[in-house]
Amino acid sequence: METKPVVTCYGDSSLFSGLQAHINRGLPKEATEWKRSYGRSSKFVCLDASFVPYDEDILPTENDKSLISRPFFHIYWTECDVDNYKQSVREDITEWHTALKSNNIPDWLIVVVVSDESKVKAKLLPRSSVIDRVKSDFCGKQVDRCIVLTEPHKGDQRCMDSWNNFYQRLRQLLLQSFNRHLSKYEENMRSLRERRNEQKWSFSEYFLVQEELAFMFEMLGVYDDSLLQYDELDALFTQFLLNHAAGETVDWLTPFIEPCTKWAGISLSKALNWDKRDLIKMNKASLLEFRNYLFSRQCALLSLLNRPWEIAERAVAYLHNTVQEMKTLEIEMPEGSLACWVFLSCLEVLHTSDKLNNSTEKLNSHSLYTASLWDYARKKLKELGVLCGLMPEVSSNPTSEQLNKVVDLLFGMGINEEEASTTGSPRPIDRLREALSSRQSFQRHYLDLSELAMGTYKHIGRMRSARIIGQDVAEFYMKQESPQKAEGFLLDAMKMYKQEGWDILSDSIAVLLAQCQKKLSNPLKYAKTACYIVCSKNLSHSERCYYLDELIQLSRSDDGNPLCIQTNPAFSVDNIVLNTPVATFQDEMSIELEIFSNLPREVFISQISLGFSHEASEGSQKRSLSRQPSLYGTVDEPVMNFQTIRPQLPSQINVVSATDVKQEKLQSSSIICTNTNELLKRADSIQGSVSDSIYKLNYKLSLTAKDVLIKPGVNLVTVKSQVDSCKRGLYKLGQLCIEMGHLEFIRHNMANNIFVEIVCQQPFFEVSPSAKIGELISGIKQDVELTLNTCSIPVTEGSILSVNTSSGLSAFYNDESIVKIPLGAVSVNSSVTMNLQLQHILTKDSAEATLTFESSFLHYPISCHVTFYPPLQFSHKVFSCQERKYIQVEVKGNHETPFSLTKPHLKTVDNNDVDFTYLGHFDKWQEVHNDQSICYMWQLRSNAVPGPSSLDLIFSVTYRSSMDEDSLCRLSVYNIHLDNIQTLYMITSNIIPGNDNKTCKVGNVCHLDFSVINTDTSNTSSSESQLLYEVVVDHLMWAVCGRVTGIVSLTNSKFDTQLQIIPLMAGFLPFPLITLAKYKPKTDSSEDNEKDPSCNFYKEHFKSEQVYNSSLGKQIHIYSEQSSGNLETMMVY
Repeated sequence: METKPVVTCYGDSSLFSGLQAHINRGLPKEATEWKRSYGRSSKFVCLDASFVPYDEDILPTENDKSLISRPFFHIYWTECDVDNYKQSVREDITEWHTALKSNNIPDWLIVVVVSDESKVKAKLLPRSSVIDRVKSDFCGKQVDRCIVLTEPHKGDQRCMDSWNNFYQRLRQLLLQSFNRHLSKYEENMRSLRERRNEQKWSFSEYFLVQEELAFMFEMLGVYDDSLLQYDELDALFTQFLLNHAAGETVDWLTPFIEPCTKWAGISLSKALNWDKRDLIKMNKASLLEFRNYLFSRQCALLSLLNRPWEIAERAVAYLHNTVQEMKTLEIEMPEGSLACWVFLSCLEVLHTSDKLNNSTEKLNSHSLYTASLWDYARKKLKELGVLCGLMPEVSSNPTSEQLNKVVDLLFGMGINEEEASTTGSPRPIDRLREALSSRQSFQRHYLDLSELAMGTYKHIGRMRSARIIGQDVAEFYMKQESPQKAEGFLLDAMKMYKQEGWDILSDSIAVLLAQCQKKLSNPLKYAKTACYIVCSKNLSHSERCYYLDELIQLSRSDDGNPLCIQTNPAFSVDNIVLNTPVATFQDEMSIELEIFSNLPREVFISQISLGFSHEASEGSQKRSLSRQPSLYGTVDEPVMNFQTIRPQLPSQINVVSATDVKQEKLQSSSIICTNTNELLKRADSIQGSVSDSIYKLNYKLSLTAKDVLIKPGVNLVTVKSQVDSCKRGLYKLGQLCIEMGHLEFIRHNMANNIFVEIVCQQPFFEVSPSAKIGELISGIKQDVELTLNTCSIPVTEGSILSVNTSSGLSAFYNDESIVKIPLGAVSVNSSVTMNLQLQHILTKDSAEATLTFESSFLHYPISCHVTFYPPLQFSHKVFSCQERKYIQVEVKGNHETPFSLTKPHLKTVDNNDVDFTYLGHFDKWQEVHNDQSICYMWQLRSNAVPGPSSLDLIFSVTYRSSMDEDSLCRLSVYNIHLDNIQTLYMITSNIIPGNDNKTCKVGNVCHLDFSVINTDTSNTSSSESQLLYEVVVDHLMWAVCGRVTGIVSLTNSKFDTQLQIIPLMAGFLPFPLITLAKYKPKTDSSEDNEKDPSCNFYKEHFKSEQVYNSSLGKQIHIYSEQSSGNLETMMVY
């Protein structure tokens, strides 16, 4: 709308004519804040005005329903001196002002234009200028209703300020006038809307009233408020239609629901269609015409708001809602007319939206709605094609009745040549006329629309919608006898439905795909699709049987190479049982297969074959380094005849919170998954392409079963074959082939972990200890049984078996150390047992040894590994008594059979100053076994002062056993290393009653006196070093008063101190334990055994042999508080 608010001008017309151009340029230059009533948000508007001569006849009255055409403001223009003002101007202003006042119009302004100050102001009398007289005569308290304006030809600052003041005053007064008029108009409009339930109320009349308000907002540039008025009208009208459908009829709705004779689409070429508005004004518009007009006005305002992308968004809901309203109200329309209206409206909206949209981002975000419009137009065009006989499956030309229907439909669209596009692109009505003109034109337009809809859906990622349209296009091509074009669309739709779990829809598409492929004369593709249909559980039994007959017919045809398809879904192998996992030559191998058939009825299978591929030859399997797939992070090697277990995904995701704080400020916060290694798996970076080709392989080892009848469900089939012409080695289960005539069902890689082995087995040897021993023992000569298993190689008469041993092991046969065993004749798969004696050197731990066998009947030497276990187990311990040292060696048996020990001996290595005194019987035989041990004790005596701190000792003992075939006494040696065995400090302690008491009682303070004596007087560094003592007590028995730790300074080789302790219970209590440690102050370079960051020193504990505590076994008798007695001390060892 190109309308402006009307402002009347009166007075000196020639004066205003000279200033009008300047006013028209300056008034809309600046935006003014419009403060609105009813708490509405303020707006900034640029005001413009249409200045017209004043006429008393155009002044608005109280009952005037027009809004935009009424004059909103009135200005009186004058340029005179005081004399002229008194003579004529005053009377003219009075007449003008009286007319405005009589019509209750307060919106006026008197402008006094000055060019020479002397003309308007007397020199002698004050306040006698023209402007003063005007204010005094007409303004009263409204001083802002009169203003002085300087002519614009003066370019000084005073002139500019005068004009700026005039523009600002005029803008404010105009806004005040708008508020007054709008407030009263809206009040009348609300009053009219509240009477909508009255019998004579008319929606058309109310529509024009509220649209006048929308025109007003549009005129002022407040387009969002103008759009809001139309949205309110839309909602109100929709509610009336719903009420009418529910039974609440109104009289004014009758013209809207009369039979519709015109179905022209939306026209968005004009911002305002006055013809349609006149029809609404005369209450002659149909529902479609009213809806078209209302939506066109909304689109025009959306364009003014720079939101053209919203037009398509609104159009989708508008079209569907209008169609639903027409059906709900049961408005009579010719068949196909509503489809024409939808088609024309969709194309008009799409054309307008494409023309107005210049933002790629907004266009992409609203492509969903444009795609929906393309799809909606496509569907309606298809509906018209079916109605008018333009679909490709119709063999004959359209009938005369269908041609007449096309003419009627075209006539109802209307003809408006003014809407022809100036750009040369066809209008929607031209495209529909062309589409309905012939079958070829219709098919071209239908495919174009389908392609546009699919392309738009794909562009926004709505692949499902695109595939559904592709399904319709495929059906169209099938009717057009172009199956080669339909196949791709049907495959895409079928895959989509299958991936998303819509099995019923997927199977229905499969039937169409099969019909398409049959027309293409592609037997392999047709066989695959027919097999899929046959195994479907969602199709009827008759349909499945029909396609099964088709498969059987294909299997009987012999056109060259057989048709190879996958076994799935027709057949599946649920279980494989290896009856002979290992076979030799001339043996019969058999495997039992559990085959599940998904076919609707039984079929005759000519042959089932199971092939095996050769992996490696026996005895020559070589491993080579190769890159392994990194799916599970480890090398996943197949294990023969073992089902691989894949790790399952965890049932939950474990997350913890984490924060990063720097300089007492939170830098970041995050959530960390703690089991990502279980959830995420790195895909292999060099996975090869997967081939879809299916072909039959040629296997040298193949198990077959012929003439098998396969029934629906589970079938047990045994395939057999005799091992004949294949090489020995490991064979992996490969390909399954189910042959049904010329049709072969093939499954590659049946199982990666199922193997059979074709062997020519070499003989092997077993070494078993005698039953009375149970295991091989080192250090003695013992009998063993040697068993030869011939397997696949027989032994000839007179063969000699040589036995060689590894280092440390000796073998004897008939008391000869060179073992040559003569053998007799032994058949295949038989065994023979021989007796040998073995002796391994005595070892401290278990030892592995090897026996190697060689003979003329062996292809290569065969090794047998045996393990010998030590008969005895040794351990040692050092005891102290003040400065005396005692060494104990414990010997324990490792076997149930006892070993007899005697003559223990302990000596040093390279130290002649030390002697050992044995504290026991030297020549006595004593037995040990796995439940009994012997301890030997020596006292260490040193001739040197001080004694040695470390020693290397050799302990030896003579042993014998009843299991030893030689019955000899043998010697066992045990090496001992002792370190830090010298006593450095000795602790003595005593407890005495406190407070001159004679006994220690519960709860009374006692004194713990203890001394630390340095026994290593030769070491001055240790005597001068500081020690750290610690009193360790059982808190249920003692309470220590004060610190439990302290520093011991041994300046005179002795330290005495006293602590106060309190007994907590009566009875014989052990003395508190006093421990010593080396005291070291903490430094940055210190590296000690114990580091406590909470203290400022380190402590290093002594070995038990270095500190002797003489009070370790002492106890003291503590009396209860009521009893009394003498102090008793008990020594417990």
